[in-house]
Amino acid sequence: MFDPGHKGPMRHVLVLSILIGAGASLGQARDAGKPPPLSADACAKIVEHVVLVTVAATLADDPEVKKMSAKARELTEKLAKQEALADPKFEELKRHCVATYEKQHETCLLQAKTTKEIDACAAPLPGGR
Repeated sequence: MFDPGHKGPMRHVLVLSILIGAGASLGQARDAGKPPPLSADACAKIVEHVVLVTVAATLADDPEVKKMSAKARELTEKLAKQEALADPKFEELKRHCVATYEKQHETCLLQAKTTKEIDACAAPLPGGR
């Protein structure tokens, strides 16, 4: 069970799985010669949004989290989000975004409310992007 006060391996496994999931959602590569990538600021917003959506989805699907009281779930989600955003992998995801996405992806990704919507936004654009 993910215990908000626990500092052990289970907490790190959860955060790592969240970040890997977010990274997988941001996994489409840009081809050479395509329009310039998004700015670092735009990517920071996108990656933060993707991580937060992924955290919420991961916790919503966790049977142990489902057993928690509403207050404990809220605290668990808050702590998981803070830890995910503080993880060094977060910076790597932002760099990956700059190298991967174009302006056309930005609005879709920022409006996505589920990991399925994020995956659809992250698909290559028509014309091979």
